[in-house]
Amino acid sequence: MCDMYEFGKYISKTRMSNHLSLEQLSEGICDSSNLNRIEHGKRYADKLTRDRMLGRIGIDGYDYENYINIKEYGQWKIRMEILNNISNGNLKEAYQKIKTYSESYDKYCNGNLKMQFCIFAYAQIKKRKGYNRRLGRIFADALECTVKCSCDMISSKVLSVQELLFIMDDACYNRKPKRMQIYEQVVEYIEKPYFDVFSKAMIYPKAVVNICREIFMEQNEPDRQSYVRMLELCSGAKDILGEAKRTYYLWELSRLLKNIYSYFLKNDGENSENGVTREQAEGNQGFMRAFKEAGRLAGISVKMQDDTYIYKEYGVYCTADVIYKRRRTLGLTVRQLADGYMIERTLAKIESGRANPHATTIKELFERLNMSAEYSRLEIVTDKVEAKDTIRKLKANCNGLEYDKALVLLTNLKGMIDLDIPVNRQYIIRTESCIEYDLGLIDKQQHIEDIIQALECTIPYEKIVYGDELFMTQEESMCINSIFSCGSSDFDSKKIEFIEYVYKNYSDINHEWMYDVFMSNIASWCGNEGDYDTSDRLSRELIKNCLIKGRLNLVDANFYNMAWNMKMRGDCAEKDNDYREYVLFAYYISSFCKKDNYKQLYSRKLKE
Repeated sequence: MCDMYEFGKYISKTRMSNHLSLEQLSEGICDSSNLNRIEHGKRYADKLTRDRMLGRIGIDGYDYENYINIKEYGQWKIRMEILNNISNGNLKEAYQKIKTYSESYDKYCNGNLKMQFCIFAYAQIKKRKGYNRRLGRIFADALECTVKCSCDMISSKVLSVQELLFIMDDACYNRKPKRMQIYEQVVEYIEKPYFDVFSKAMIYPKAVVNICREIFMEQNEPDRQSYVRMLELCSGAKDILGEAKRTYYLWELSRLLKNIYSYFLKNDGENSENGVTREQAEGNQGFMRAFKEAGRLAGISVKMQDDTYIYKEYGVYCTADVIYKRRRTLGLTVRQLADGYMIERTLAKIESGRANPHATTIKELFERLNMSAEYSRLEIVTDKVEAKDTIRKLKANCNGLEYDKALVLLTNLKGMIDLDIPVNRQYIIRTESCIEYDLGLIDKQQHIEDIIQALECTIPYEKIVYGDELFMTQEESMCINSIFSCGSSDFDSKKIEFIEYVYKNYSDINHEWMYDVFMSNIASWCGNEGDYDTSDRLSRELIKNCLIKGRLNLVDANFYNMAWNMKMRGDCAEKDNDYREYVLFAYYISSFCKKDNYKQLYSRKLKE
């Protein structure tokens, strides 16, 4: 629930830059007049509504920090429990939770979107059971909760990735004669420039897999033109997943590419006019081995079992919990936080969830706790579309080791955002220092000093209290992780204490982000200390955690960590082979994820 005005401004500016009308964006979600009020900060939008609005303007909120009131948080937790039960095969429990959730009342919740979610979840249960009968009608019902859309209307509608998925599954399970045309239209639709790469990763691969399956069903042996089209589609889908570091339909795409590469190499040899080489085919096979081994270590199938990922979220926080834990993190008493603004009893009620405060109250408390008071945000606070686009390009340049270009973008970003806002200043200082450190422009000590300066934009370094009520934002976690990684002597004394904290609290949903950020370094640290078994166990847990979330971003580092542990345990030939194999797995995963700096590291290790 936080700053309604900033969220509304961002939606308004993005909508207009995408040339969308109020009526188009609000269809099936709310009246256009209500959307107008949301954009002007005069009406509260619940989380389901916010997510759908962001989705329709091409923004995936997967990596956002989201702050919601205690009642909404309870509803969100039930939705995530339903999805997790489906993914884990606990279908009876999922069905009971759907029934309870659909019958519950919450005046803040969007009824159409709530019903759409319930229908979707019910359809996923039927899919997991293998009951495909009437699934097409169920997906059609889900779609009609928000929009009516025939085959020839797709291009004229404003649709989210969820609605595009319903359109495809309606066509698939109803065996519509024009289903191939529908899949092609979805591919064309998601290529619109305003969809970010994370949104594309959620729907483009599924559409491509559907197209390829139809081609193989229609033609016993597809003709050359069909293979050319499939090569183009599958390569594009895999590139999108690599950039987003996601795993949606990745195994299915890799298997398709294996067959496609074989076709061209068999018929054209190394002189294929489509650019297919034996090296590409071998790289794809190597990646499949690495991906399959990650699944084996995690005890998770790498094949797509359901589409629950389309609704899954992390980094969602209850404002009552955040205020309590943040106050404790900063070492403040109830009296100190409430001083001059409200009586202590009122603050105590807010922290315990017994009061549902107005958005302006949350905004004031968040600002006193040195936090941004936005509904949803990434690294910075801004309503400028171009600023958030710049950050995405900056990240891509850093991953590609194009640090000179990244510094130019960072300079441009400074002119776009308000640096008087502490979280903005924090992001700029940390990012600039990381780039300069990687370029060798500053030494480790200067880098640590810079990161501490960035951290102290919002939290005094000496006041961080590692206890049962720790709360840090994602950006603050990145600062601590940088200090931790550099081996600061100031931080070494707290390292064990911090490790114990992460061990104890990682299962808490509020600390999912912290767990992902820190545990790779902790696994590596355990290996350096000679505790190889603990190090391996943590790496396996992290690989599992990544695959559950549909991510590959930390898998390569943990393959390499396990390889290093193998090497340190002994020098027999068998262990050396295992070491090289796991380094090779790390190489293939980093290559797929376009992590050029890590790819170069693993390549050097393989040559040693």
